[in-house]
Amino acid sequence: LQSSYVICNQEGMVLRRLPSMSQEMAERYVNCTMPLAAKGKNVVRDLDPKIDLRNIRIRMKRKEVLLSVDNEFLIALVQHWTPSTAQYVSDRPTNN
Repeated sequence: LQSSYVICNQEGMVLRRLPSMSQEMAERYVNCTMPLAAKGKNVVRDLDPKIDLRNIRIRMKRKEVLLSVDNEFLIALVQHWTPSTAQYVSDRPTNN
């Protein structure tokens, strides 16, 4: 899979998924991301009760997971990515 998505309700039941993704894989993503999203919401709420966490971005070695958190639904987008091979040039002058 190059990219995929899963939509689940607040109970963790998979409502929609990419057709080429197996139900087992979709449930695995839900089981991993729901507790993480809940903990993230709690941390943000503890830091500032006025702010509500809506999006989480997790970058791993070969995948990137984007979570959109709502009171009723969780949307997980999974993308495969490769790091850029370009070298960045710093704008700062070097001390010679």
